[in-house]
Amino acid sequence: MIRRIAPALAALLVSPCSRDDRNVRRAAWVADRGAGEVHLLGADLGLLATARCGGWPRVVAALPGGGAWVATGRGPEPSDPFDLARIGPDGALLAKGGPFGWVADLAGEPDGGAWVADRGRGLLVRVGPDGGILESASVAGIRCVERGRSRILHGDDQGNVVATVSGTRESWTIGGEATDVREAPDRGLWVLDATGPGRIWRLGGGGEAREVATLGFSAEHLAVDSSGIWVASVEAAFVRRFARDGEVLADASLDVPGETNFLEAWGRGVLLPVGGVLLEVGPSGKVRRSRTGFASLAGLAVGETPR
Repeated sequence: MIRRIAPALAALLVSPCSRDDRNVRRAAWVADRGAGEVHLLGADLGLLATARCGGWPRVVAALPGGGAWVATGRGPEPSDPFDLARIGPDGALLAKGGPFGWVADLAGEPDGGAWVADRGRGLLVRVGPDGGILESASVAGIRCVERGRSRILHGDDQGNVVATVSGTRESWTIGGEATDVREAPDRGLWVLDATGPGRIWRLGGGGEAREVATLGFSAEHLAVDSSGIWVASVEAAFVRRFARDGEVLADASLDVPGETNFLEAWGRGVLLPVGGVLLEVGPSGKVRRSRTGFASLAGLAVGETPR
């Protein structure tokens, strides 16, 4: 199913059906790279707080209970150093860390720290709540890091995916480029392989790696929830939802200027930054809600607001 939504209409869509009163604490952090700001939005995508961190914010990781880490480039190029900033739920800057190389991904820790996929220097780094480095490991070509329920996951550009639990390592090889890894609600692991037409892999115990679907378009990120696996194109404003067996359930071609890349599960749908617009897309591929007024959006993360 293909849905095309005019920009003017998309900007006005606010559907009561997309509200979920049982999840009133749900919130989204979004990096506005063009304005040098990071915003906290509520369940209705209303603005709750803004942090003016300067530079070029690119990647955001939410922290349990509120707050977030953001990786901000000192310049617009991948060769420019990156700094970290920890932001409170009110937008206050609480801590800083760095410099790092090109930060490809971040993952928040329950204690207020974070894991950093420093692709520029080929390192997986853990920082504490104050931004200080606690540990660092060499991971050449690192592309992603994820904080699962009980394990740390990371992937690299040689197709290696590693899960670490209390010092014990489990690994898989997909033979491509692991640009994103996600732990599903059932603790299953899903990986996006950015090689060629793009592929989705399901990882199992004992190093099992099973190819589930071929995309047919370039992508770098995925989102996983109870409604399926979502993937966004990096070449157009387009998102697709797959079932766990690889069946295509919905396509959404979004008539909004810009390209998709980052995305996060949001209820039974997804949030997608496209240019200066943040869109909420439902499981059928229909735009349910949007927020405009940004300069140029990059990464986002779904988290919580304090009680």
